[in-house]
Amino acid sequence: MLTIVLASLAIAIVIVLASYAGLQVWRLRHHRQQLSAEQATQRVQQQRSAESAKKNIIILLRVIEQGQILLTEAAIRISAYRMALAEPFAELPAFSVFEQLANETAHIPILDRWQALSRSEQSEYDRQRTVIEQRHSPSISSNAQRLLITLQAED
Repeated sequence: MLTIVLASLAIAIVIVLASYAGLQVWRLRHHRQQLSAEQATQRVQQQRSAESAKKNIIILLRVIEQGQILLTEAAIRISAYRMALAEPFAELPAFSVFEQLANETAHIPILDRWQALSRSEQSEYDRQRTVIEQRHSPSISSNAQRLLITLQAED
């Protein structure tokens, strides 16, 4: 009789442990499926963001060619959009001149800080920006054309 009780107890413990193990396996599979779905969603969002950034950069490069934007503003925007690009494009050397211009003009106040400046301070910063832009203008123009060709070839 005692052996039957012990055997029954052992079988019950095995059933409980097997059920617990089965539950853990199910949870692990469910977690992996969720993680996989989240990663797929994230990849799609990154691809959309990269495509949007690429289109915005192309628009800015065309506007640069037409002379309808300050080179500093374009460089700042292009540098920001570059961060969302897919790997092969983000590393193109032609982007370096835009980074350089953005970095060299980073000290110039923008938005509310610009509005708070006096007219003479604004004029001085405009003069500085113009000098820096003129120094970078030839390389910006050639690199803008190079980037346009490269980015549009991938469309």
